[in-house]
Amino acid sequence: AQFSDFFNQLQQLSDQTGLSEYDIQVRSSAEALVKQFNSYAAQLKEHGFGEVTTEVKTLAETDSGAYYLAEDEHQQYLHKNPDGYCPNHATGVKCG
Repeated sequence: AQFSDFFNQLQQLSDQTGLSEYDIQVRSSAEALVKQFNSYAAQLKEHGFGEVTTEVKTLAETDSGAYYLAEDEHQQYLHKNPDGYCPNHATGVKCG
């Protein structure tokens, strides 16, 4: 519900301020990702892993107000480490 409320507020803001096509694409991408996260969270719960919460915030709503990339060794981690940590390996629950 919080996610939906956030994007309803974003839509109202875009109606008032004229958000760009880029902003609309970001919203669409975020909605799709959260849908995937929620689906996987439901699968995890079915397998006894408890509740998973997904929260979406703008940078302005975060404590730091800034975005920092992870260190290089963490970028594309599973590509670099195909047998590395992955929910599929750690939980046995396949995403998707």
